[in-house]
Amino acid sequence: MKDFLKLETHFKDHPKRYLHTLGVLEEALYLNQLFDLNLNLHDLEMACLLHDYAKIYSYEESIKLLEKYESKIIVEHLKKYPSVIHSVLGAHLIKDKFGVNKDVFEAVYYHTTGNKTMSTLSKVVYVSDCIEKNRNFPNVEFYRQAVHKNLDYGVYEISKGTIELLERLNQPIEPNTLETYEYYKEQF
Repeated sequence: MKDFLKLETHFKDHPKRYLHTLGVLEEALYLNQLFDLNLNLHDLEMACLLHDYAKIYSYEESIKLLEKYESKIIVEHLKKYPSVIHSVLGAHLIKDKFGVNKDVFEAVYYHTTGNKTMSTLSKVVYVSDCIEKNRNFPNVEFYRQAVHKNLDYGVYEISKGTIELLERLNQPIEPNTLETYEYYKEQF
């Protein structure tokens, strides 16, 4: 564990978020071994442990912080997708605070939406966030089986499920999620 991150302190008012973060790391380590991915363990740990780093901030705080890093156009775009803001903001915050590399930055940046050009590290964080052992929602077992069968197939099913859920809730779908789904649909 990366003690210098002081995540337990960072998430002190969010104990479930802290446990979720540890669950994401555990799942990602399992996938790295299952598929013999040979991912850089430092990068894997950093991306998993920091993927929800900005989740502790309110919407208003997040927007204010995000304005320091992104253009007005991007900020206005993200306001339409509140559940995505923490991933974009988090990527910027951890780059500033911990000096993470481009791979870790992108894994955190796209962990809620996916991206059609995701690296293997990004895919692992994306699916692990969804299926880690503390997650309990309808179809989670289906997603776990899909991911454990084939990483790319898991990305496909999770992006498809995300779109279906957002459509049922009549919520907007961030374009990266649609592009991820379309890209992986072509493979399956």
